[in-house]
Amino acid sequence: MRGGIARHSLIIAIALSAAACGGGKDKGAAQNATGNETAAGNEATPPVDDAAAKAAALQQKVKEFNDQNGGCEECQPTEAKVVAQMRVPHGLRTYTATPSCMNEARDTAEIREVSDDAAAFSDGQFAGAVGDLLKNKDVQRMIGQKVGGDVGRILNGGDDRTAYCQAVCAVLPQNSTVTGYKLEAADATTGQFQTCQAGSDCAIGKSKWTAEPIPNTGENSKTVCGVFANWTHKTDRLAKLSVYFTPPDDWVPPHK
Repeated sequence: MRGGIARHSLIIAIALSAAACGGGKDKGAAQNATGNETAAGNEATPPVDDAAAKAAALQQKVKEFNDQNGGCEECQPTEAKVVAQMRVPHGLRTYTATPSCMNEARDTAEIREVSDDAAAFSDGQFAGAVGDLLKNKDVQRMIGQKVGGDVGRILNGGDDRTAYCQAVCAVLPQNSTVTGYKLEAADATTGQFQTCQAGSDCAIGKSKWTAEPIPNTGENSKTVCGVFANWTHKTDRLAKLSVYFTPPDDWVPPHK
């Protein structure tokens, strides 16, 4: 089951109109009249074939993108999916059911800003985990100029208190529409993911996604970030955020 954001479906309605010719005209006159009516109709409304062709082209691009990224059986024809997954270190032993973060979630805003700047290097077409975007050498050079070159400082951080909290972010094309998301978690030793509900403890215990992921639109991209908290004192966790979206018609998806 997906949670949070309501799903949207793309509906394309095609209306066909026919004009009837009256009697009293010879064959040539009837053909000329029909041609004039068709030309006038084309000026008033865009060709039906163009809309159908764009829809078909988008579906094909989305299918190829999903196939390259492990497939998406649950997706609609024009719906793509990206997955952001991170290993979240363990915290310290705690005796409260709602431990505070040993590291503040202040990093999330910084991740959004750096990711949006980095998306400009792919002309705003990138879709995927923020960690993959930041692996680009040109992006790392840009980060080095802006924040000292320490990618790890942007993605991780913290001191020694209770839960270790980690922002997990996906990057989408700027004009895409988020249609849903899925939150999951797994013990790092088993890798067996289970679905989580935002704000509630995950079934694996002593961990949770602290709130609903929120889309944020920047100058070059759209980011969707969630914060995962792990307060086991011995075991790392794997946090997985899947984001479903409908890209714009002119999207040029990245290729592996």
